Amino acid sequence: MSLESISDPAQQHAYRVGYRMGLNGRAITDTPSYVVQNAELLKQFQLGWQEGYDQLLATRQDDRQYKRKLRLTWFVIMVLGGLATSGAMIDSIEQEKKSILPVTAERPLGTLPVTKEHQNYDDYQLSLLSDEARADLNYLQKQQQNKIQISEAPLEPTTLVIEQSQLSAHGQKLENQIGKHIRELSWQALVTPKQSVKNMEIKWIWQDELIQSSSVSSTDSKGEISDKIQLSSAWQGRWRLELWQNNQPIYREYFDYGYPSQ
Repeated sequence: MSLESISDPAQQHAYRVGYRMGLNGRAITDTPSYVVQNAELLKQFQLGWQEGYDQLLATRQDDRQYKRKLRLTWFVIMVLGGLATSGAMIDSIEQEKKSILPVTAERPLGTLPVTKEHQNYDDYQLSLLSDEARADLNYLQKQQQNKIQISEAPLEPTTLVIEQSQLSAHGQKLENQIGKHIRELSWQALVTPKQSVKNMEIKWIWQDELIQSSSVSSTDSKGEISDKIQLSSAWQGRWRLELWQNNQPIYREYFDYGYPSQ
């Protein structure tokens, strides 16, 4: 029923009051007393209240749907914005990495093509090393160019007597376990007879790799021979010190390098 179909002014008024109360969400139990006392007015009031309340429910439903769509829209915008920002950040990082070191494969330090960018990066890496580590690296690079393998072989008989063999560093005698802080190691021994040291070599061998070989042609007045070697932190492990004469080993001793400093 519509308001235009009601001809009685009092009933129209009751209908309007009910419609406004329903539209405002008021309970139907709040019906005015003068309406309750008249059956026709009460009927029109209830019809008006029902129409207003139905319209209120429809409005609320539309409002909820609108808010749901609005939240969904904002969520999609935030996700797309986040993806775009992340993509830009990743691209920026990749470009920065390429500008620092455009390398296509893993290569050891110092083997990159000689370009200005690569040279700068090698210089940067070397600058991070200590003076001691940088010296080790340079020494190892030189050593790698002339690598010689010497397997442990039986000693040849000899008339030489080698005694009082001693390892030392900075004048301090050492046992066969050398601390990794030692970088220059010396060796001395007495040889008799003194005249038999011709064609002799002192070889320092690390894991079957010849690190240093020194020729010995004579002894001092006491019959002592000696040699020294610069050690690197890359050569930790078992060493052999051998005396060779006429290209054959005649004497051998062992020591271990790399023990923690006491």
